[in-house]
Amino acid sequence: TYSMIPQASLKSKPVGNCYGNSGNNQRIHLSRRSGRFLIVSFLRRPGDANSLSCYGVDLTAQASDSIEYQGSCFSICGVNGQGLLTPEHFGETPVMMSTACWRGYICTYAIEDSRLLLSGLIFRNESNTYASINDVNPSRKNIFEAGEYEGLNEPCPFSGGLLIADGFIRDLYVHMGFHPAWKFETVHELIFDNGKLIKERDCSEFMSQIRQEMSGSKMQPDHTDSRKRIEEWVKQTFTLDYKL
Repeated sequence: TYSMIPQASLKSKPVGNCYGNSGNNQRIHLSRRSGRFLIVSFLRRPGDANSLSCYGVDLTAQASDSIEYQGSCFSICGVNGQGLLTPEHFGETPVMMSTACWRGYICTYAIEDSRLLLSGLIFRNESNTYASINDVNPSRKNIFEAGEYEGLNEPCPFSGGLLIADGFIRDLYVHMGFHPAWKFETVHELIFDNGKLIKERDCSEFMSQIRQEMSGSKMQPDHTDSRKRIEEWVKQTFTLDYKL
């Protein structure tokens, strides 16, 4: 939901262009009053070149994909590889579901007989109408009221590594992007070759060391940081790329 902001009274710091689903008429601003980041859109009324309205919406923490592993549900916090499935695989183009899901979809994965499967999918498209996928009919029981598919069991030809995590440390919460793996108590790396799980390792102790190194550091930039620093930080929070 967008809220109208009088352009003349926009008390925020422009810090760069938007990432993800955005256009040239949108920019990221850092609010001086709340300390939160906003997507601010500047829209002109059709046929009136002199009119300019300003709308803003909070940038928030993003809903992550998940995976069932060893009987528990883990968040996917890092991806280093190719072959994960998205709505495009099924001929769909996702659009933003909410400020908590700018990319427009959430995937749920499972591992069966050492094979990676896409077991569930929630996404929104432009028309908000949905056909069956793999003979699975969609529901709308999610909070986004978007199309939701359960029991897809679509083989996923992913090759590379996934960082999966559980036990988020609430004191490390930041109102922006995806939460990195070092903010979780339990972290595993899973290595796949064309969808087959070939290696797994516990990275929890390594992530604990990173938390110790990060102790005392700022969790997010503020008005004392340069525009370049803020732009880099925002972009980083919206990527799942990692290297260990």
